[in-house]
Amino acid sequence: MPSVIDDYVADVARRLHGPGRLRRDMLAEIRDALTDAAEADDPETAVAEFGSAREIAGGLQEVLAAARARRTAALLVLVLGTAWAQAELAGRDGWAEWKGAMPGAGYLWLAEAVDVLSGVALAAFLIGLAVAHRCRPRELARLVAGVTMGVMALTALGSLLLVGLSPHGRLSGTLLWAAPFALVQWSAYRTWRAARTG
Repeated sequence: MPSVIDDYVADVARRLHGPGRLRRDMLAEIRDALTDAAEADDPETAVAEFGSAREIAGGLQEVLAAARARRTAALLVLVLGTAWAQAELAGRDGWAEWKGAMPGAGYLWLAEAVDVLSGVALAAFLIGLAVAHRCRPRELARLVAGVTMGVMALTALGSLLLVGLSPHGRLSGTLLWAAPFALVQWSAYRTWRAARTG
């Protein structure tokens, strides 16, 4: 039969969303603290003096939201940085797939726009990671999630258009990036959820 401490820890656990390992460590610390307190007092008193599950979960969720935001930002920098570097290296060959013809002004503008978007997003996230400790955790998490979803959606759309409009574009090469881009978007969604919980 579950004890009062088990019920309390389960109640806190239901209210938390964030990185699994950190979440498990938090719950283990709560259980240990309550178990220690119950040795000096009865379990009901220890739980009552610990604070409500809602209050405890609210404070812990701040930490979980910040941790999730850092993971999402780092993942975005890794995926977008790799894609940007690959595009830059491929661009050194000129417009080889155009076989001597130069692309039109619209195509060049789109290519430049995708490059600029990626570069600005990378710079912004690197700066953001450096000053993240000055922001409120949930506000930071919401900002990271929203910007990540927007940047990744626009970058994916721009890349697909560039491939589709080129004369010999290989869609298979672009589809290789579908899984990493989807992973970043999923992480951004989980960050948004962590920021909205509690």
